[in-house]
Amino acid sequence: MTKSKLTLQNLLNKCDKNIPMNDEAQEWDKMRPVGKEFGSEESRGTKSIKTVEENEQALARVEELWGALPNSPEADELDTLVTLIHTFEEENYPIATPDPIEAIRFRMEQQKK
Repeated sequence: MTKSKLTLQNLLNKCDKNIPMNDEAQEWDKMRPVGKEFGSEESRGTKSIKTVEENEQALARVEELWGALPNSPEADELDTLVTLIHTFEEENYPIATPDPIEAIRFRMEQQKK
């Protein structure tokens, strides 16, 4: 008999989100992290990216971490930084959806070459 790997995602998948939380659980859910528990800024080691300079620093750190071994602290940091960079860039450098007709024309021009 083999045991399945216990992961946070497996546990969350087993939860019934339709069952209401009791009062104690609701109060606990509203609390901010105070130490190194999951979700606290201290446990993440990285805060959100707020400026272009912070984004550039994060990008430079990603280059240093690129190729980190899977399941290593460096890979975890890389994953966190990529998520933070993505969030910052989505908010600050949005890419507009192209006009469908212009997209077709652009593609037709590319195929001519």
